[in-house]
Amino acid sequence: MKILFILGFTAVSLLVISPAKSKSLGAMNTYFPINHSVVKIKAFEILKTKCNICHAKKNRKKIFTLENMDIFAAKVEEQVFIKKRMPRGKKNKLTDKEYQQLSTWIKSLKQ
Repeated sequence: MKILFILGFTAVSLLVISPAKSKSLGAMNTYFPINHSVVKIKAFEILKTKCNICHAKKNRKKIFTLENMDIFAAKVEEQVFIKKRMPRGKKNKLTDKEYQQLSTWIKSLKQ
């Protein structure tokens, strides 16, 4: 009985979560394993919904994925928090909660 429980638990822990496809990005659907931190996943959702929309049209080299987002963290910090240049547009504003989640993600990389 214990073996079945352990096998079942192991199988569940290996599952892959897939977020819903973004209509504007289509093939940009990203899959990520469960072991990614919640902080990173929340930050990625913000980058995907608030940043990748424009980046897909205007700056294709800097489309955020779970694999590359940590590389761009310093640049995100500079553009969002220091220079306050991003995100652009009147319709594409970050909420206070989204600012906090991005800040938490960036700080987590500095530890």
